[in-house]
Amino acid sequence: CDDGNSEEGDGCNGCVVEAGYACSNTLCRSSDCVWLDGNEVCGDGFTLGGELHMQNFCDDGNNYTNDGCSATCTVECGYTCDGGLANAVDVCSTNCSDRIRASDESCDDGNMANGDGCNSTCGTESGWNCTTTDCGQTTCVEVCGNSFQTPGEGCDDGNTAAGDGCSNVC
Repeated sequence: CDDGNSEEGDGCNGCVVEAGYACSNTLCRSSDCVWLDGNEVCGDGFTLGGELHMQNFCDDGNNYTNDGCSATCTVECGYTCDGGLANAVDVCSTNCSDRIRASDESCDDGNMANGDGCNSTCGTESGWNCTTTDCGQTTCVEVCGNSFQTPGEGCDDGNTAAGDGCSNVC
C-alpha cells in the first residue's frame, strides 16, 4: 500500500498495511485504507468502522462523563457533537435556550430572557428556585423572604413574617 504519507495510524505506513486496516492495494502503490469493523475503541478519539453507523455516537478522545460525550461514547443530554472522523475527535457543545439542561448549565428555560429565574447564559438568578427534569426544561419560581425582590414580588424584606411592612407572600 501507499497512502502518500509517512504517518502512522492511518492504515498504511512504510508500504505496509497496519493492523486493523484494509487497503485497496497491498503492493506499494497508491491505496485507500479503511478501519475494519470490530477494531473500534471508545475513547480513542477516532470514529471508525461500525461507529460511523451508530446513532448518537461520539468520541471525544476520553472516557469522561459530563463533557458532552459519555464514557460509553454516546452524546449526553443537552449536547451536540460534531467533527468526529478517522483523524479527528468529536467536539461537543451545548445550546443555551434549547429547553434541555446540559451538565454545564444550571438551568435552561428555553429563552434568553433575564428576570425570569434562568438568565441568558443559563445560570440561575438570585431570588429564584429552579428545578429541572432529567434531560428536560427548567421551571423557576420566585422565593419570598430571601431579600431578593424578583419581578413578581411587591417587596422582599428577607422574611415571611406578616405585619412588618412586607406581607408573608411578598
